[in-house]
Parts: sequence; C-alpha cells; structure tokens
Amino acid sequence: MSTLAWLEQTEFSDWVLTAFSGFPLMLTLHALGLAVSMGLILVMDLRLLGFFNFVSYKFLQRALLLAWTGLGINFLSGTVLFVPRGVEYAGDPAFLTKMVLIVLGLGNTGWLHGQIVSESGTWSSEVAAPVPVRYWAAVSMLLWFGVITSGRLIAYVGR
Repeated sequence: MSTLAWLEQTEFSDWVLTAFSGFPLMLTLHALGLAVSMGLILVMDLRLLGFFNFVSYKFLQRALLLAWTGLGINFLSGTVLFVPRGVEYAGDPAFLTKMVLIVLGLGNTGWLHGQIVSESGTWSSEVAAPVPVRYWAAVSMLLWFGVITSGRLIAYVGR
C-alpha cells in the first residue's frame, strides 16, 4: 500500500485530479476505448452465436485488431485514473471484481480471436460457430457486461 499512497502524492496524480484537462481527458479516452472495444467484441460474440451472418469472419479478424487497440487505450487511461485513488480502489470490491473480470475477459477474447483466425475457414458462413465457440462467446458477453457494470459501481460501492 505504501507504493499506492506514494503514487497518490505525486505531481502526476495532482495533475489528473486538478488540471482542467487531466481527469476529463482520461475519462473521455476511457469511454472511447470502451465504446470501440466493447462494441466490436459484442459484434464478434453475436456473430459467433449466429447473428449478423453478413459480417464475414475475415472482417472480424481485422476488426478485432481495432478492439485490442481500444482495450489498450482503456488500460492506459484506466491506469492513469487509478493512480490518484489507488489506496481506495485497492480495497473496493467493485474495482477488484472489475479487475478479475477483465483478466478473464481478456483471456476469453484472446482465445475466441485465435479460434476465428485459425478455425473460421472451416466454418459455414451461414450458421453459427461450433458449439464450444458459441458457449465461450456467450461467456464473453457476460464477462464484458460484468466489467462495465462493476466499473460503474466503483463510484457507489467502495465509498
């Protein structure tokens, strides 16, 4: 905890909390990263479940690169938003839940992306993906909705 307390006392932390552009800029970047990544991951999940058959798996392969970029933006902006309140967030059940769900969601999304890259050439474009892939696509939606929900609850649960 001493490292988190030290980070809260840095000039960077002060900039995030008090500068005209600090917190609003980081929150805006976090929202944009969220919209890009979650929107594309939702399209992937729904496509794997058999919806949006007009979306090709080749397109999904390319679009998921953009989703990973959005997740990277979220990682960077989320880290910046964490610094000024690290001690508080480290004990917040909503924040901790969000972090666990993010790790699970990243692993799941990485596996699904790998399945699309390596296996989708053998799948019929008119039907849903194979049953195990559909199962993990449904889990993906639950995980990422959990991330969004727990992220919103941070403002209300831990304080």
